[in-house]
Amino acid sequence: MSIFLMASCPGNGERASQHRLPVTDSHYERVKGYIEEVPVADYHWASSQAYDRFHDIKYGIRIHWGIYSIAGLKSESWPYLGMSFRQRQEYNQLYRSWNPTGFHANEWLDLFSESGLKMLAFTTKHHEGFSMFDTKTRVRSRANWEAAGGPATEPCDLAYSIMETPLRRDVTRELCQAAQSRGLKIALYFSHPDWYDADFRPASTEPRAARFTTAGFTGSPGNIRRMHGGRARLGERRMPRRSSCCCKGKRTRLTQ
Repeated sequence: MSIFLMASCPGNGERASQHRLPVTDSHYERVKGYIEEVPVADYHWASSQAYDRFHDIKYGIRIHWGIYSIAGLKSESWPYLGMSFRQRQEYNQLYRSWNPTGFHANEWLDLFSESGLKMLAFTTKHHEGFSMFDTKTRVRSRANWEAAGGPATEPCDLAYSIMETPLRRDVTRELCQAAQSRGLKIALYFSHPDWYDADFRPASTEPRAARFTTAGFTGSPGNIRRMHGGRARLGERRMPRRSSCCCKGKRTRLTQ
């Protein structure tokens, strides 16, 4: 688990209107293929007033928690790209035995509230593709890293989510409900790249990317529908009044 304290700084409307990272940004260069040049029609940027309210929060916490916590990885799931094929295959099976029964959203939020925190940012899905919420989007194809003759795609049918672990609890929903009851605002982090679902193009740094790609992500209607489907399901975890902000090229919702 990675935990970061967040301190917002004063901003202004002009800065708030700059939603995109510079094209020279190293992270943007790696993931730009997953980001629409023209935002989808039903997506609304946060207003300048919402940005001002965010800056007024001053003190919050950002938590990365997922199956990478089992492996004790640093930098969340990023080390996945440096794993051997065997290690990747083993990592992709970790969800089958993950049962964090010690998780209690109310205990987390009691601690945050008592510490004076005003907001919680939570990673609902990191780049390796595992969802920490009850998504109804299904993965139909994935990489078998130890296939005979080398890595190959194989058919499958699963959500690859927290609901398929022994825990079977929607921890994102539980955190949202606990935060709402205490008046804390919530930002839900959702990664565009997905290294598990083979219908998505692997990371641009993946040396065997061409082997798993039949078409580029940008402009591929099937892939875009799948990504939007995942975000739509995540939208059910948001509160009725919300604004959005952009963090490192990944859209984040901040509830009001």
